[in-house]
This record gives sequence, structure tokens and C-alpha cells, in this order.
Amino acid sequence: LLPVRNFQEYLAYAKAKPGVLNFGTTGIGSATHLGGAWLHATTGTRVTYVPFKGAGEVLVALAAGHVDVGFGSTTSSVPYVKAGKLRALGVANAERATLLPDIAPLAEQGAPGFDYVQWMGVFAPAALPVPILTRLNSEIVGLAKTPDVIKRFADIGERPIASTPDEFRQLVASEVQRWRKIVDETGTQLQD
Repeated sequence: LLPVRNFQEYLAYAKAKPGVLNFGTTGIGSATHLGGAWLHATTGTRVTYVPFKGAGEVLVALAAGHVDVGFGSTTSSVPYVKAGKLRALGVANAERATLLPDIAPLAEQGAPGFDYVQWMGVFAPAALPVPILTRLNSEIVGLAKTPDVIKRFADIGERPIASTPDEFRQLVASEVQRWRKIVDETGTQLQD
């Protein structure tokens, strides 16, 4: 494991060794790569990005000491943390994680304004007739509001969000703008 116990120690270590630490990502241009670039630009630190084929490979490489640091979902990382194979340095989004309530968000630990949230949504073909889209949305929203679904999401430290197609389109558009700005500001290369 990296010889740091918290994010403050990580920042000091990373600043003392610019470009030396390896940050595991789920691929060049992936959300974890861009999130890592944003985090390190925010904190004035530099790391070397190491692309893997998926999140599972990143966690295995972290646990084995092949990379020094990386992002992992709360759901998949907590078992490694509880087993003592990984150390949680901070929560990437601005809110504390229900599965790691004692771990402060990175924004509170030296990365001001950092709020890296990964989300998933349901997409359909652009030419889908409006009545079908409306019905699908209604069914999905109804499911997302059921106590069983809410509990299942809570059990893995997540929460379902039910929105309209227009609200979801606005979210996607704002995310595209945010990540485009991060790519421009950090100079992140999206290809090998």
C-alpha cells in the first residue's frame, strides 16, 4: 500500500514526487481518467495514468500494489477496504458515502470544488415514438420510487433518481459541457 493514511498525506506525497505515482484508470479518456486529471489539476499534483480494461482490473492492480492510486465505486471498493487490501483516502463526490461514513469527501480535504459523480441512465433510440418514450419513462420512474428498489440501491450505497426525459437530456448536456471544460483546462489527451 501507498505509505499514506489520508488524502492530506497523499497530497504531500504526490507533491514531493511529481509524476512518479501511478493512477489506475479504466482507459484513456474514460470517466476515471478525466476524474483523475480533474483531481490532480485541482490539487496541483501530477501523476502517471495507467489505463486498464475495466474497473475490476484497476481494483485488483491497486490491491496488488501495481498502481498507487485510483478511483473505485463505493460498492466494489468497500470489500477491499474492509479486508484491509485498500485504504479509502476520500470520497470523490461532495457528499459522504453511506457505506464509508467516516471518510470525508476530497473537496473537504484539499480539493476544493471537486465533485466527481458517476451516474447511469437509460437511453433509447432517438427515433423512438413519443408515446413509447413516455410509457417507458413512466414505468422506470415508478420502479425507481418503489421501497424495494430504493432499499436495494441504498444497500449498495447508491440512490435511484427519477427524472423526466427533458431533465435527463439537460443533465447529459450539462455533463458534456463540464467534461469538455475539464479536458480543455487540464490538457488531457483522449487518445494514445
